[in-house]
Amino acid sequence: MSPFDRDTAAAAIAAVLTDAVPAPDRAGPLLSDLLTALLARSPAERPPAEAAHAAPLLANLIDTPRWPG
Repeated sequence: MSPFDRDTAAAAIAAVLTDAVPAPDRAGPLLSDLLTALLARSPAERPPAEAAHAAPLLANLIDTPRWPG
């Protein structure tokens, strides 16, 4: 279910435009901060693509094994 799910299309659009973007709780601690920054409402508040690719969080995520063992 979408965090912006509403009873009408107009209400859903209003929610997308005005409600806070929910934290990506299921992304895990390494990816959550980067996703939150990339989902900023204002493009000026988002990191540039180069910064997102070089983000230490992304580097840590890539270097972290996904499965134990």
